[in-house]
Amino acid sequence: MTDFIQNFSHGFRNLLSEGMMNCHLIAQAKAGKLTDDVIQNDVRVTDSVHESDRFDVRIVKCRTCGQTFAHCFKQYTSPAWEDDYWTFWIPIEEQEVATIKGSKSLLQLMGKMVHERPHICWHPDGHVFWAEEGLSVAVFVFQ
Repeated sequence: MTDFIQNFSHGFRNLLSEGMMNCHLIAQAKAGKLTDDVIQNDVRVTDSVHESDRFDVRIVKCRTCGQTFAHCFKQYTSPAWEDDYWTFWIPIEEQEVATIKGSKSLLQLMGKMVHERPHICWHPDGHVFWAEEGLSVAVFVFQ
């Protein structure tokens, strides 16, 4: 019986993950048509997890479909003292909100999520795109 529950839960998570990709924001990002104005207007903040000058994490939802995202802003200062401002919207399942809110190492958790998960990225140069494989830049940005 335990195997059945584990297999069912795994299958259910897969269905949820597939459902996450139905959000119009993700579709627009994949098509290269998402702008920062659209995403700012089409999400609403449901919870603020951490706020500071250089690192913010919020839980936001798409106003159209209800998709939940971990929204992360990170200011990165390069060794040459140049500031880069990165913003990420990582699609998450509702049950992941508690993990994010309860994290004792939020900076590392967000870095891992940005590095490993597909997400919407607002690059410091101003363009918004879909990072299908995550971003290796997270190794530097989240130090």
